[in-house]
Amino acid sequence: MSESAGEFSQFYREQLEPVLRSLEAERQQATQRFGQITLISVIAGGLLTLLLAASEIGLLAFLPLGGALLVILIAYSVMASA
Repeated sequence: MSESAGEFSQFYREQLEPVLRSLEAERQQATQRFGQITLISVIAGGLLTLLLAASEIGLLAFLPLGGALLVILIAYSVMASA
């Protein structure tokens, strides 16, 4: 029993651990990219919404914020499908 556990431990260190570390690094990069896309989209959409609302356009002022939410949803769906 302890021999098979030792073999698995060695297999884990030699084979699985590097793969798991690279997968974790890829996941962190994807999460960071999604966070950047979300932040930029919300800031840009919010600023455009404020500018359009200040010019009294009406309900059309909320189109940039809706566009930002659309960008976030598309980015999330691409990340989730990968």
